[in-house]
Amino acid sequence: MGVKRHILTDGNGIPLAITLSGANVHDKRNVKDTLNS
Repeated sequence: MGVKRHILTDGNGIPLAITLSGANVHDKRNVKDTLNS
């Protein structure tokens, strides 16, 4: 098992939101969590 990092940035590459999930979790499940954080 591992960890995935989901990072939302602005146009300049500045991080706006960061969430973590397990490597076995589909990326689609974390889109809402990342956008809402």
